[in-house]
Amino acid sequence: MVQSFNNMTRNLEETTVSRNYFNTIISSMQESLIVLGENGRIKTVNSATCTMLEYSRDELMDKDMRDLFNTAAHDGCIFAKNNFGEKPVNDLELEYMTKDGRVIPVLFSAAPMENMDNDFIGIVCLAIDISKRKEAEEELKKSRRRLEEIAITDELTHLLNRRGFMTLGQKQLQVAKRLEGKTFLMYADVDNLKWINDNLGHHEGDKVIQETAMVLRSTFRDADIIGRLGGDEFAVLFADAADEKTIAIRLEETIDRINQAANRIYKLSLSLGVVRCDFEAGCTLEHIMTQADSLMYEHKEKKKSKKTYHPAISTTKS
Repeated sequence: MVQSFNNMTRNLEETTVSRNYFNTIISSMQESLIVLGENGRIKTVNSATCTMLEYSRDELMDKDMRDLFNTAAHDGCIFAKNNFGEKPVNDLELEYMTKDGRVIPVLFSAAPMENMDNDFIGIVCLAIDISKRKEAEEELKKSRRRLEEIAITDELTHLLNRRGFMTLGQKQLQVAKRLEGKTFLMYADVDNLKWINDNLGHHEGDKVIQETAMVLRSTFRDADIIGRLGGDEFAVLFADAADEKTIAIRLEETIDRINQAANRIYKLSLSLGVVRCDFEAGCTLEHIMTQADSLMYEHKEKKKSKKTYHPAISTTKS
């Protein structure tokens, strides 16, 4: 977006973009946009900036940009004295200060502006308020710390056990509902674990359980909730921009790579069920776990019948 602003500024010089149209775009932006002159002082701000920082437009004019940052938050970025106007930054987490001293975490980007002769004429700055995201992250951190004080860890895999998964999963759903994010639950069951235990010993079966935990950790993010529910059953509560089928296929690709590298008489295999949480329909953790469990068994039965199969996917609302 910063680059787009630079392009529009150049177009103004060539009169290919009307100034009224240009000003309308700036005024309608929800993100904070600040344009600085060559001296690092503010020349232009949009309405979102005034609202965010609780200053009037006149109060911000000719203000040193560095005065808007929380103490030392701008060190090393584009506003450091030794590299002013030479070092663009993208998606840097910084902190703005409002007029009354309140801290606002922002995702900050900035880039030098040049005219048609490539002369430096200032800097354009874009900031997105990420307060809600930070609050959600802090809530999850507090929840994790509280859970560490109780017995919530599976001894064999060091994943959350059923109690930990249910407790933290409920909290994650509450946060996801407020953020209106896309949230999924995946149920996974290790195939043929009984055969491995009976024929190769429980020590080998334990290795399979540990390997499954490793696969899930490597496939999903640290922020996702991964648990071993007991025996050969696992569950993951996660947010992802992809669709359900893509997620399941991504996991199977990870398993395929491990099986190709392993030297053993069996292959690691998981039966899967994935459900998307529909918050408008009153999504609960218990309900989507039941749905995903049912889809997982459907997947397992298809494997047993030796039919061509794909992971069972829910496309219906919960």
